[in-house]
Amino acid sequence: MLRQLLKIQRSQVDILDQLTRSGANFQNSNPIDYSTPPTFPLDSIVEIRGFEVFLQTETDFDLAVSNLALIGRLTITEVVRKILRRILSPSFACQVSYSGKGSNKLAFKDFPQVHRLVFETVRNHTKFNE
Repeated sequence: MLRQLLKIQRSQVDILDQLTRSGANFQNSNPIDYSTPPTFPLDSIVEIRGFEVFLQTETDFDLAVSNLALIGRLTITEVVRKILRRILSPSFACQVSYSGKGSNKLAFKDFPQVHRLVFETVRNHTKFNE
């Protein structure tokens, strides 16, 4: 129950951010079908591997980019942090590092589709591609 409330709260904050920006930070030339949005946050290696498979389909990848591109912040660093907070649960994020070095952590770079997702989401913000 608490997890669902936290998801709702995060969604509301993101909606408020989007409304505040009036959609100015996102370029979308094609309407996206949101009937099967990805479920976040990911809590395990099994879930992130499944998400990698989901992202291999270009339509699903575009759906995830569109979903995450609604996140708004002032700087690229803030946007990347917010995207990663959305994708990974706090407990799972503690088990991941970019290179996987130290304390038997998973390497984020070993998930190329998720890695690409973060970059493409940031690139879709008008503010950062000017």
